[in-house]
Amino acid sequence: MAFEWQVFCQDTIERTVVAGCFGTGGNQGTQTYLDWLLSAWGQTVLVAGLSMVVALLVGSIIGVIRTLPDSPWLARFGNAWVELFRNIPLLVQIFLWYHVVPVVFPAFADTPKLMLVVAGLGLFTSARIAEQVRAGVQALPRGQRYAGMALGFTTPQYYRYVLLPMAFRIIIPPLTSEAMNIFKNSSVAFAVSIVELTFYAQQVAEETSRGIEVYMAVTALYVVSALAINRIMAFIEKRVRVPGFVASTGGGTEMHALDFSFFTWDVFRAYVLTGMYFSFALTAVATIGGIVFGTVLALMRLSGIKPLELVAATYVNGMRSIPLLMVLLWFFLLVPFIIGRPIGAEMTAVITFIAFEAAYFSEIVRAGIQSIARGQVYAGQALGMTYGQNMRLVILPQAFRNMIPVFLTQTIILFQDTSLVYIITAHDMLHGFTVAGNNLSHSREAYILAAVLYFVICYTLSWVVKRVQQKIAIIR
Repeated sequence: MAFEWQVFCQDTIERTVVAGCFGTGGNQGTQTYLDWLLSAWGQTVLVAGLSMVVALLVGSIIGVIRTLPDSPWLARFGNAWVELFRNIPLLVQIFLWYHVVPVVFPAFADTPKLMLVVAGLGLFTSARIAEQVRAGVQALPRGQRYAGMALGFTTPQYYRYVLLPMAFRIIIPPLTSEAMNIFKNSSVAFAVSIVELTFYAQQVAEETSRGIEVYMAVTALYVVSALAINRIMAFIEKRVRVPGFVASTGGGTEMHALDFSFFTWDVFRAYVLTGMYFSFALTAVATIGGIVFGTVLALMRLSGIKPLELVAATYVNGMRSIPLLMVLLWFFLLVPFIIGRPIGAEMTAVITFIAFEAAYFSEIVRAGIQSIARGQVYAGQALGMTYGQNMRLVILPQAFRNMIPVFLTQTIILFQDTSLVYIITAHDMLHGFTVAGNNLSHSREAYILAAVLYFVICYTLSWVVKRVQQKIAIIR
């Protein structure tokens, strides 16, 4: 099968190849698909960049107030903020900002949809950054705080001059992950017709029937962007890291009236219940499949066999550099084209989630294996065990036990991500709420109810994780 890269040099209106490709955007109002690609890339960078600014500002404030001494009510507010924005899927939050907020709060009616997406993505990420800021501040020795107080600093002063500079230097590695995640998560803007990379990929693939070339180019831009962010943050970390520091653990003013009376048990059973079953089933199957596949990848990376290490590392790093939504569209639109028959939205979701989550579970398993004391390995060898027996009977059981809380946390994230299958028309829980809202003319109320139900489920699961973390202890 030959690739036709000249598709990017075609005029977007007349579909004729333009000499030179670049710089045709201002020629009689036309542009090439390459011009459009670069414009969509710029839009993606803009959404991600503005969202990161919002997330850093808000997340830093929330993270700080959660650590303030003698301010229990501020700490409770910060905790509530984190739980609220962390336990509702990003796509649901984007729909709330786009469909509900401008109607319920008319002051937002004329707000550009790009800024609504920035607000949704920024506040969603702020909850994660707030956790990192809190952890960074609490990881500092208490003597840092006392030293600031001994110098006569007020609380704002010793946070500004003593605690926060050190805390931000400590949390640069997790901030790197969030910077990469926010760039990938910007792909959800596609759901509200922001012309970013994912929107471009689907639109141009339909117009030109050259989906493979288009998706390869867009995927390459996501990977290049993620690697660039990683290198920039690594450079910053190298310059500012703390040597030798090891942390201890519109026109109207009235609000639009909302009517939830439409949502009866019959409506829930008819529209939402089937989708809820699918969301839970997808989460369970993807978790099990992802752990199994991820364990294989982790063992390959730790095998000491260079070709296996290279294959596993390339797969894991590649998957972690691409938005889940892009991977979904790859499987949904391109795999049927390659194999010659459709595989269905539900099966696409299952395959995609297992393949995608395996990269994340692989890193969890690898960290769990590396956390086991080497004496355990030597003990198995002393008993005459082979490598496989030692790994199966000694190392992996302890590693999995160590990683149970992290597995559960990743499963919660996976459950939230299942809302993305709405994009490929799979009948998940969000799809059920959307259809109910559209059919019964209560879309805004349906999205609010979806957010509430996702929050209740995810908050309950988070509570379970905390209980498990308290009960699981390994005697070393």
